[in-house]
Amino acid sequence: MTSPQHWQEAERAYRAGRHEQARALYTELAVHPAYAAHARFRLLELDYNAGALRRATAEFLQLHPKLTTEPTLLAAACRLAFQLGETRLALASAESLLDAGAPVPLLAQTAMLLSDWMEPRACLRLLAGARHRGLPRTAGAAYLEGLNAMYLGDLDHAARMLQEALDLDPNFVPTYWAHAKLRRADRRSERIDYLRKLHKTLGEAHADTPLVLYSLFQELDANDDIQHAWPVLCEAVRTRRAQVRHSEADECALFQSAADGIRRWAATDPVAPGSHTSGPRPIMIVGLPRTGTTVVEQSLCREYSVVAAGELRDFVFQMRWSVDLPGPPHPDPALMGALGDPQLAEVGNRYLHHTQWRAGGADAYIDKWPENYLIAAAALASIPSLRVLALRRGAMDACWSNLKEWFGNSYYYSYEFEAVARRWVRYDMLVELLQASFPERVLIVNYEEFVAAPSGMAAKLAGWLSLPEREFARTGSDAVVATASTVQVRQGVSTRHVEQWRRYAQYLAPLEAEVERAQRQLSKEA
Repeated sequence: MTSPQHWQEAERAYRAGRHEQARALYTELAVHPAYAAHARFRLLELDYNAGALRRATAEFLQLHPKLTTEPTLLAAACRLAFQLGETRLALASAESLLDAGAPVPLLAQTAMLLSDWMEPRACLRLLAGARHRGLPRTAGAAYLEGLNAMYLGDLDHAARMLQEALDLDPNFVPTYWAHAKLRRADRRSERIDYLRKLHKTLGEAHADTPLVLYSLFQELDANDDIQHAWPVLCEAVRTRRAQVRHSEADECALFQSAADGIRRWAATDPVAPGSHTSGPRPIMIVGLPRTGTTVVEQSLCREYSVVAAGELRDFVFQMRWSVDLPGPPHPDPALMGALGDPQLAEVGNRYLHHTQWRAGGADAYIDKWPENYLIAAAALASIPSLRVLALRRGAMDACWSNLKEWFGNSYYYSYEFEAVARRWVRYDMLVELLQASFPERVLIVNYEEFVAAPSGMAAKLAGWLSLPEREFARTGSDAVVATASTVQVRQGVSTRHVEQWRRYAQYLAPLEAEVERAQRQLSKEA
């Protein structure tokens, strides 16, 4: 068999799931100069897919320096590096594509990947390179540019590109949601009419129907058309709930594991205080989504010497690496139960190694992934310098802000009224336990108090965190905010969103009752 035939047979075996046969063929090809890099990359993918996370990571770190000229391998390396939690190598692979003569489709695909992983600057650089090399103006390309311009605070440019996307293809559904987040009145009635038309055309069972409805709700809500917005939201929640898997049993297990972790790690001798003393120190800001985490983060970063590092999954990635348990970039009971005392120092060291570069020379940086509250105890036990701010927002505003938001493939509890209420109660109980267990290192921050006196509260938090003032205050428009709060946070801090749920109070009595019921029930079970 010739080498090309050998490679084709290996690829057929790989795609068919005959992994042992594929491994044998790739191992033979790994000594052939023309196929060595490709074969070794396939072997490490097989290791990753088989659950050998530590081995796959080690192989990837050895192979990556040799992939600097092959576009297809660089694109594959970017994708795999994100999955392994090696973000710097993912970004390096993406940047190398521009110098490696990558074809336009590969640049565009990798730009989409970078957007999905919330790296807007890198996304736009690749998108610009693809346009320079002839990327056609399509709705998808315009949407991608508009979305990431919005993440970077260039809202006028974002509006132009999102409108271009709609002009090119009025059926490109994701654009409507992004445009609705801008809360701009121009051509809103036109968008509302077309979304209603789309809803009728697609029907209830179509995959895009929930997103059409959430977008329509946002536009109607911006018009203060509450009477018509409410039934649209109810249908949006119902149709999305039918598409996702979320169970009360899984929710109970998740929070029980988190509470067990708090008790366990609070009673464990932490990693020696002399460890991890070099380099910038991390701060985690945690909370339910849409409850003020971004507002607090950006307020601190504007006035004090600390950098917003983004919503990082790195601690979970390093937990998974330490126990050799591949999985998604969010915690689960199996992962939280597998981490033991011997891995603590290693996890802390690796988390710092994988995140401190984001500080960019500052003394401190903020990791603002909201759901870090689930693993905060392990993080505190493994990194003595870590401090945690836990946001608490009033129950009804917090639940309402979750219910009316489209979170895509995250926060599946938010697509059910009862589950939202229970999540808020569980979160509130968990962070109370977290602060009681780590009283010197965890601070609960009340959202309503913060927005009522943002400068004073930011100064108080900065003092608790030992953050010096910035020499020159940063403006609000130069921040990267790759979250649903990207527009809202640039409008300045105020109390305008406090008690927002009362606009829909006539419809939300059942939710209020569910919050009260969940508080009684879950308090008894605790």
